[in-house]
Amino acid sequence: MLTAASAILHTVTPGFAQPAVDADQELEPEKVVTLSPFVVEDIKGYAAQQTLIGTRSASNLLEIPTSVSVITHEVLSDINAMSVHEALAVGVSGVTRNQTMTDDVNIRGFRTASSLRNGISKLTNKRNPMYDIDRVEVIKGPGAMLLGNNRFLGGAVNLISRLGTDAPAGYFQATFSDDSFFRAMTNVSGPLVRDTGDGHSSNYRVTLGGTTGRYPKAVEWESDRFYGAGATLRFWDGRIIVNLSGYYFLDESNRNWNDFIDLNSTETRNGLTVAKLNQYSTKSFSPGRKQDTWTMNIDRFVDASIVAKLTDHANLRLYYAFSSVMDRRMMISGSGVQPDNYTLSRTGYALANDRPTHNFQMDFLHELPLGWVTIESTFGADGAWEVLKDTGLGSAPLPDLDTRQPDYAMDEAYFSAANPELNRSRHQITTGSYTRTGSGYFQENLSFLDKRVIVVGGLRWITTGGENLNYVTREMTKKRNDTYRVHKYGVVVKLLPSVSAYYTNAENINIQTGFNDRFADNDRLGGPQGNRRGQLDEFGLKFNHSFSRDFQVYGSVVHFDMAQTNIPTRGLLETGVIGNVTSERDQIDGWELDAGLKLKLGSHGHTDLIFTYFDGRGKTAVDPTLAPDNFVPRKYSLLGKYTWTSGPLTGLMLGGSLMDQSAKRNAVSYSVDYPLVVNLFAGYKWGEQWSAQLNVNNVTDKRYIVAMSTPGAVVTDPGLKTFLSIKYGW
Repeated sequence: MLTAASAILHTVTPGFAQPAVDADQELEPEKVVTLSPFVVEDIKGYAAQQTLIGTRSASNLLEIPTSVSVITHEVLSDINAMSVHEALAVGVSGVTRNQTMTDDVNIRGFRTASSLRNGISKLTNKRNPMYDIDRVEVIKGPGAMLLGNNRFLGGAVNLISRLGTDAPAGYFQATFSDDSFFRAMTNVSGPLVRDTGDGHSSNYRVTLGGTTGRYPKAVEWESDRFYGAGATLRFWDGRIIVNLSGYYFLDESNRNWNDFIDLNSTETRNGLTVAKLNQYSTKSFSPGRKQDTWTMNIDRFVDASIVAKLTDHANLRLYYAFSSVMDRRMMISGSGVQPDNYTLSRTGYALANDRPTHNFQMDFLHELPLGWVTIESTFGADGAWEVLKDTGLGSAPLPDLDTRQPDYAMDEAYFSAANPELNRSRHQITTGSYTRTGSGYFQENLSFLDKRVIVVGGLRWITTGGENLNYVTREMTKKRNDTYRVHKYGVVVKLLPSVSAYYTNAENINIQTGFNDRFADNDRLGGPQGNRRGQLDEFGLKFNHSFSRDFQVYGSVVHFDMAQTNIPTRGLLETGVIGNVTSERDQIDGWELDAGLKLKLGSHGHTDLIFTYFDGRGKTAVDPTLAPDNFVPRKYSLLGKYTWTSGPLTGLMLGGSLMDQSAKRNAVSYSVDYPLVVNLFAGYKWGEQWSAQLNVNNVTDKRYIVAMSTPGAVVTDPGLKTFLSIKYGW
């Protein structure tokens, strides 16, 4: 366990064999290696002990008054997670998908549209890459105090990249599936410079990956390339550590709103029409031709941190990250189903934007032991400068399509003609915005009775500002400057060394611009949108107990009450039509369980299990009888495996997962439900280097709706998918 200012691990220097000594020889003093309080200890298996997302320093999960879930690398490997959604389907309670094309999720019913990477917001219109991800951390509730970012009102998903290793290691993995799917990746790491006695050393990591594949729908395919690297430099026995990482990711994949629903469905649930796929919206149905649809997303990311142990009780961290996303695309999707229930209205969407972002962080940790009480103080500052160069979303109606016998001949003439609304996505940037955010914070942790009682209090002041620029007229307008304060308070009581109870209260504020509708959809003639405020009250019980060397249980039970104000949603306007409005206050309360165990059964192997359950109740100010959009009242999941470690089946692993969730309200008047989804996996290792794994996802082949924008624009899960992976490691 690491504390904020004292984290020294006494160990023999890694990577060197120790000479034999006679019994009467005096042993040399052990080498002292300093482990930074900003570095999480290596995680093995399904259970994690520490997190960075909870306090900005490596902290024991039992000692922070925050609900945090960690999906370890072993879980990611077993389920063969290739996207954030696959990683979050099991292993964490209260997190559900909003769509499949991006990292858009709901956490306890409140939307989190993007992920973090190494603690920095990663905004992109595609999924964030998973090739070099070591683990995924999820924090629930308003996160501005901890993250320095006011975007995350409901919670945050943090992707942590791999570090280099002290010893040479690596692997190459090839994955095959149907529809010509192929995915290859390699991770290689090891020492660049070994410690030869001067206390200096360095490690490296290189990651390469790529995916290709076709789907039955003409406008859906996989095509991406990933190039990543990292290095860790240690000086003076680890008193100064420099971490560097970065990647270049080219994603030309296309996943879009390519299905539509059955208008004749008469089934209802709680007054809402149950959304069902139209009989003509098949696996192979496509709203357009491949040659008329294209996408190019270039994602660049680099970050660097310096952590220094200034004294035995003081540590400093400096961090910088640069992110740049360039997005160009032309998409075709349905926009509505006509009353005959088979004619699909279609729209072409053109998009072009560039988003370079600079982020800075500074954290200073100081520990002051005073006998029966220890004061751990953290001071810091964050800054971000983000540019968004954009065309807006150009759109134009396409000819209607008879989905019974789709004929795309009319599209040939349409796309061969000049169409500035759609063609501009390849070149012209018309508008830009510059956003500056700065903040400063402090947090005090008072630890009593050898950390049996921990009191936490923190405040952060955030200032926002910037400009909007019209690239055509060169007109610039100032954004509103706002300064506001957010907080996080909490207390932890260690009931036992392996059991703690906690309470926390936190808030966040997100500045909004723009106007609601008044008479018609998108007329923007209503009142201005108010600032969004997220609030949280939470009680929890955490546990991580080993009954013996063969039996460990871990997890948490949490009761929460969350609310958000001024949430953009859909509702009735003055004229009685549906338009864009804001809900004055949406509230969700409930409880959740995350529990895991590791159990050795006999002498031949062990089992790992993770069970999650979420139960919540929600209401909106727009209509108290309705829960917030996309809120899922109940969800449960189970992930488990058995691994043989001795006997004739040594090297064999069998496992599986299941996930089910209740219906959610989507697009105002529809109810969307998931079926029970069952996945199976099996792996076998032979020799010292080879292994193979088979993953069968959605074994019942249920093709279901994930989300819908309009009756003509629906995102679906494709059904049964089987993946075979061959891996060579060293």
